[in-house]
Amino acid sequence: MSDNNLALAIPTYNRCDILAENLLNMMPELNRFNIPVYISDDSSNNETRDMISDFKKSYPYIYYYRNTPSLGHDDNCYKTLSLPNEKYIWYLGDSMIIKPGSVEAILKLIRNNSYDFIITNSENRGLSLKTGLLTDKNKVFSDLAWHLTLTGACIYSKDIIKKHKNIDYFKNFPQTSIILKSICQDCKLYYLNEFGTALNVKKVSYWNDNVFDVFAKDWVKFIRCIQKYCDENFDATEVIKSHSKNTGIFGVSNLINYRISGVLNFRKYTKY
Repeated sequence: MSDNNLALAIPTYNRCDILAENLLNMMPELNRFNIPVYISDDSSNNETRDMISDFKKSYPYIYYYRNTPSLGHDDNCYKTLSLPNEKYIWYLGDSMIIKPGSVEAILKLIRNNSYDFIITNSENRGLSLKTGLLTDKNKVFSDLAWHLTLTGACIYSKDIIKKHKNIDYFKNFPQTSIILKSICQDCKLYYLNEFGTALNVKKVSYWNDNVFDVFAKDWVKFIRCIQKYCDENFDATEVIKSHSKNTGIFGVSNLINYRISGVLNFRKYTKY
């Protein structure tokens, strides 16, 4: 019998090999606690479907859904989050791995507590916040908003997902918008400073070739839109800058790499 307290929800697109590797890596702990796994597949081929079919032979708690036609990144996010009926949903990118011990830690946490969101740390993110309940939304915005763009950083309560079925459309940041809009109304977010996830280094981000559009345009627009739900203490400019400041995505070394790869050209330079 599967656990009804926690489920993994994974959107995927043409990453069969990486997803298979990650599932194998996580399987010992998933199997120990019978954690259900929901896969929402936007792929253009049948490789992921066939791979999951093989997995189900040894682990029955994997539930596969194929999107025909493909939904695209943002709509598949909403679809994936809507699939589980368990009390908490760990929304996990198909290139993310849950570190050993993290599932057990979350199950212990939710056994006698109730939160809207649980945020975990991740390798290479450099977070230094103390573990505990955060009720100050301005602190969440200043210290954590940038981190919440990581698909795998947040565990959502099912009640929150039900409550926010009809949410504003924020391009490229659907999962983050649910969190930030919610905490503007009532901040009940728990931060766990253990390394909950790690990134499979073999993956290439879907936004890699469009990094300027995503993080110099869409991210800015998103935070400016969120501002209308916040109080007068909200500093949109600082929140916007916090992403690049903490990730180094627009640091000198990365800008050089973007130029070498052709991602940064004169047109992009003059635009942004």
